[in-house]
Amino acid sequence: MSTYDPDALEVQVGTVLIVRTRPLKPTTAGRLLLKHAMQMRLLRADLERDLKDLAPGVSSGAAHDEERISIAINADSIATWALPALGALAREGLGLEVITDDQDFTIEWLREGKVLGCVTTLRQALRRCRLGRQRGARAAGARTFA
Repeated sequence: MSTYDPDALEVQVGTVLIVRTRPLKPTTAGRLLLKHAMQMRLLRADLERDLKDLAPGVSSGAAHDEERISIAINADSIATWALPALGALAREGLGLEVITDDQDFTIEWLREGKVLGCVTTLRQALRRCRLGRQRGARAAGARTFA
């Protein structure tokens, strides 16, 4: 895939990926491709980490930005349960980017492909997403994410 020629990429995948407005915006297909690319970067970083464990003396050259997972979370969840629950991931060396927004709007971050997960008030999961529910008590602990 080309990183410098969006027109060639659109020809390659067979659909329009970018709405050419100011600022540029991804189409639905563009958001799907972006989400897929983010997931592939995480998988590659995970594979490189596993391979490094097999051959500790070999440098993988992986950039830490590629290992970062972006999550949109509301401030109340951050203040109460989210950071302790995500702490195990951070201690394992996985980079986390926590985007703070109102729980009614975090879903838009996910829809736009800007994050890989979110805490939201939405009652039904988006297509290809799992939905967990919290009913007044912490729904996940550090072991859940380990």
